[in-house]
Amino acid sequence: MTCPRQSLRKTGSSPVGGTLEPGTSPGRIVRRGWGTFDDVNARRVVVVGGGVCGLVAAHSLQKSGCQVTLVEASDGLGGQVRSARLDGQAVDLGAEAAPLRAPGVQKLITELGLDESMIHPTQGTSLLSSRHGVVPLPDGVTPVGPTKLFPTIASRVLSPADLLRAGLEPVLARPQPAGVTVGEFIGARFGKGVATAIVDPLVGAIHAADINAFALESVSPGLVRTATSGDSILQETVRRELGLGENGPRPGRHAKHPTKAPRTPTMGSWRQGMGELTTALSADVAVLTGTRAVALTRGEAPQDATAQSVTTRGTTARGATRSGMGTDGVTRTEDRTASANGRERQGTSGRWLLEVADESGRRTLTADSVVLATPTAVSAELLRSVAPDTASTLSRERAVTVAAVVLRIDRPTHPLAEAVDWFVGSAWSPLIRQVVNLTNKWPDRHPADTHLLRLNVGRDRGINIDQWSDEELGAASVEELGRIGLRVNPHNHLVHRFTAAMPQPGPLHHERIDAVRTGLSRLPGLFAAGAGVNGAGVPNAIIAGNKVATDVLEEKLYD
Repeated sequence: MTCPRQSLRKTGSSPVGGTLEPGTSPGRIVRRGWGTFDDVNARRVVVVGGGVCGLVAAHSLQKSGCQVTLVEASDGLGGQVRSARLDGQAVDLGAEAAPLRAPGVQKLITELGLDESMIHPTQGTSLLSSRHGVVPLPDGVTPVGPTKLFPTIASRVLSPADLLRAGLEPVLARPQPAGVTVGEFIGARFGKGVATAIVDPLVGAIHAADINAFALESVSPGLVRTATSGDSILQETVRRELGLGENGPRPGRHAKHPTKAPRTPTMGSWRQGMGELTTALSADVAVLTGTRAVALTRGEAPQDATAQSVTTRGTTARGATRSGMGTDGVTRTEDRTASANGRERQGTSGRWLLEVADESGRRTLTADSVVLATPTAVSAELLRSVAPDTASTLSRERAVTVAAVVLRIDRPTHPLAEAVDWFVGSAWSPLIRQVVNLTNKWPDRHPADTHLLRLNVGRDRGINIDQWSDEELGAASVEELGRIGLRVNPHNHLVHRFTAAMPQPGPLHHERIDAVRTGLSRLPGLFAAGAGVNGAGVPNAIIAGNKVATDVLEEKLYD
């Protein structure tokens, strides 16, 4: 039979200075229908949190025959994947492209029918703030250091003393503990000069991180083995550049006529921004925006008009989102609740009861499975009554507020006029991490006669941007941009912030998350995912969303 449609609201306001892209931006709902289900057999799942992870989980579960409701506290979907419009031009406020070679990304795009409409960014010059001013980013530089030696040497980004110190890495390499931070690892291996001049600007741009507090495993898990073993990175880099393997030259390295495969795009987006992805993901899922998850408990479904009543059986899953749904008529023989001493234990019977609140008041939603795809602080608060130990562990994870400040300006007299982006380390600005020339980077989206810049602002242990209003943040960002060398007089602007949304995993983060997973494994039907658990970025969100959906589907709920 066809499940009843829910009436979902369109509420909220636009970011400062701009209007929102319908269906993708803050202030708009994203939802379509429930789909067709067998009321007896369909599993009811609530996903709390409407970021990409929660959307992918909801999409996958809905496609697999579950009845899914996604609950999102804000007035828009996508989390840090948000699109808006400034003076008629689509702009991304968070992630601006999908890495097409990352696991699961291209498959999802194809499944959603978004292949043909995809556009790709220009592969232009990136800039770097340095001791010599703003210079081109050396070829081969990555968030964990250079992968090519000679471009880095030639760039003069590093002083002669810094180069000498970096060259001693094979001699000074020593085993380091598994919980080492990025700054500790790079500093010990290559010196503080490499950490400050190269690694800090790139890690800061991507993760809004202080490299001296950010776990190495969260930037490059593969380097953890190198750190703990004491193997030399520089020796391997030189060997690779010379075409040497462990047993001599690599076959075909010096062939006269090497085969060149056609280059395929590595990144992609859409004309209306990354919001097209979130719109497609939500198309067949019931979504409640502007609805905040207040409390999560275990028990019998209330018999009143606020709870949806559906008989369900079968299996449930692990997922990540804020949400609530109703399921009556099934009693669990085993579940877990909080005991008096604060430890999770086997309980009696019942389903998950999620109390939610919106502008109309509070109500209780019931579900077989609940996926928490929310920031860790939100998940910890919801778990406090049912899994206090797990909640305590999760609450130790940190996140920082970041924001996008988009400016429409005249063509600047600055190297950025010819480049696509500019990385700014914490040594140069405690506020601005990166400046993206949207006009140059996305020519299919933006006309060349006007320039749109996006300033990515806010960083861990930098200026606290929560102290400012959006207008104050916009003004402070323009002033700071002038201080570091690019004076502008914007014709228009918009500001959008992501409050406490960028995870800052510290040392032993993965051990804490493993403990969280262990705790939740004792609670049938309850799952956690999202950036704070699985890592930030679109690829991680897609992988995590699919994984938690699989976990939900594979979990047996009833005997």
